[in-house]
Amino acid sequence: MDEIVTLNVGGHVYTSSLSTLTKDRESMLGAMFSGEMSSRKDNQGNYVIDRDGKLFRYVLNFLRSSKLLLPDDFKELDMLGEEAEFYQIKGMVDAVKLLQVERDAIPEKTNIVIYSPDTRSSSYGTHGLWYFLGPPDILSRIPQIASYKATETSAIKEDILLKELGQLGFALNCLMPAQYSNRPYNCWVFVR
Repeated sequence: MDEIVTLNVGGHVYTSSLSTLTKDRESMLGAMFSGEMSSRKDNQGNYVIDRDGKLFRYVLNFLRSSKLLLPDDFKELDMLGEEAEFYQIKGMVDAVKLLQVERDAIPEKTNIVIYSPDTRSSSYGTHGLWYFLGPPDILSRIPQIASYKATETSAIKEDILLKELGQLGFALNCLMPAQYSNRPYNCWVFVR
């Protein structure tokens, strides 16, 4: 029968089998639980690892299944990569790097077009709706756009919007006057 081991990882207690923890003999956990590396226990007898306790569940599940299974809305891929590197689980390191490359892949050309009210027009002042055209998965990652409520009194902070677009690799390609519903607008075209 396989020995059961309890771990306290960053304040989160996990239970696993010794065979799971030593599945990758070249990993830090493999060394720790095969006696090649010293380890310490807390007052309850749990092995202590001073790392991110929430992310350890993905490390443990990878050891169990040899698959990196993450929720669709997972936002901590870079941190998980750090954990995989710390635990020296090569298969997991490779799987995280592949997901990072897919996440960061930039299509040949992606455009975002934004229509903003022309605030220089005295007849409309600072009011008017903003319009955003572009891939929904990208638009949803831009906080100024994702939190925008389409009302006549809503405002977008242009300096923050430009910074957020820049952080995603977009550059302003052109800015030109436009008309929409008989109102003057600025048409911003961003490309990456």
